[in-house]
Amino acid sequence: MILLRIDMQSVATIAPRPAGFVEGFAYGGLSVQVAAPAAATLRWLEEFLSPAFRIGQCDRDAVTVTLREDAAAYHDTLAGRPSAGTAELDCFVNDSHTIRLPSWASASATDTAFQESWRVLYSVDRQTGAATVLSPAANPNARTSLMRVVRELAMNNSLRCGGMFLHAAAMAVGGRGLLIAGEKGAGKTTLLLHLLRELKGDYVSNDRVLLAAPDSTAVRGMPTIVSLRPNTLVSFPDLAAAALARSYHYRLTLVEAAEQQKPARPAADGSLGLSPAQLCTVLGVSLEPECELKAILFPTITSATATFHLRELAPA
Repeated sequence: MILLRIDMQSVATIAPRPAGFVEGFAYGGLSVQVAAPAAATLRWLEEFLSPAFRIGQCDRDAVTVTLREDAAAYHDTLAGRPSAGTAELDCFVNDSHTIRLPSWASASATDTAFQESWRVLYSVDRQTGAATVLSPAANPNARTSLMRVVRELAMNNSLRCGGMFLHAAAMAVGGRGLLIAGEKGAGKTTLLLHLLRELKGDYVSNDRVLLAAPDSTAVRGMPTIVSLRPNTLVSFPDLAAAALARSYHYRLTLVEAAEQQKPARPAADGSLGLSPAQLCTVLGVSLEPECELKAILFPTITSATATFHLRELAPA
């Protein structure tokens, strides 16, 4: 996330401690202090990001990220947006593209980016490195926006430290890690769900994993929303029914979902979006932060039906 690419050494202790509810999140060598106006938001963030992120750890060099839900401040900031001088900025990395947002710099040494479809403003103080997510109250996208900022900071720091992120799913069976790599639509999620159910393995990641060093075989999960598309749900009707009956949605904690009064509904395209914790609860499997890589699968969907073929690749 270019907007939040800040120098960790230069912002050690000059950022003020934010008001509200505060929690620490650590990933690799990065420590992030997150503040939110509601304790429930931090509980959701903890459940979504753990165990890949270590909760409660916050050192003196922590980067500060604050969620601010204030309609007046949101509209005032938009009103002060310059009529000229905005530029498209690379902000978030998805599995298939980079999210670019209009941005501008203010006289108060703040860089701001605007995600209009989500009604969210992202800003970074160039002097302290503190990041703020500004949204109107009761905005359902605020939680996801906050998670994206924390996650993108962790990814950027891991890349600076020599790590590499792979577009892949990962699971472990008896401590042995299996990576499922491929392009979008290659069948990674479908195969992962099948193997988790049949082998009762441990879930590590659905879409993104970190190889911390070129000579390492340890891969660490990077939490993402688990998007179950209609063609995957057809193969697992009981999983879809259980998730809907439990009111699961990635913006809710397990407890919040249990308190819902009616079942959830699929998205307009028929897909379901779950948090890693919700998926593992439905499958009855454990969620692990990392695994030792022992094998890699490269799935390819063909026109053949009711069969599969496994071909071993040479190490080279």
